[in-house]
Amino acid sequence: MAIPTERTERERREETFEQKLAHLRATPEERARILASRPPFDYDAWEREAGPATPEELAETEEFLRQREEERLRSLASEEERLARPGE
Repeated sequence: MAIPTERTERERREETFEQKLAHLRATPEERARILASRPPFDYDAWEREAGPATPEELAETEEFLRQREEERLRSLASEEERLARPGE
């Protein structure tokens, strides 16, 4: 009886994930070789290419920062409350 050799979608996704992680397991020499083969990231060129943020992007960023600040303040209050309770 023949066994199908076609890979499943999950196997293909896992392989892709493994390929993405492969550089993390590279030796220092391999990483140096890979990095030397690529030009350094040019932030100024990227910024020119990306252009200024749109009003929608700015609004999304402001909302994210507002939510993050609320989360930070809740976390600080929770930590202060925990520390203020005696015997814990």
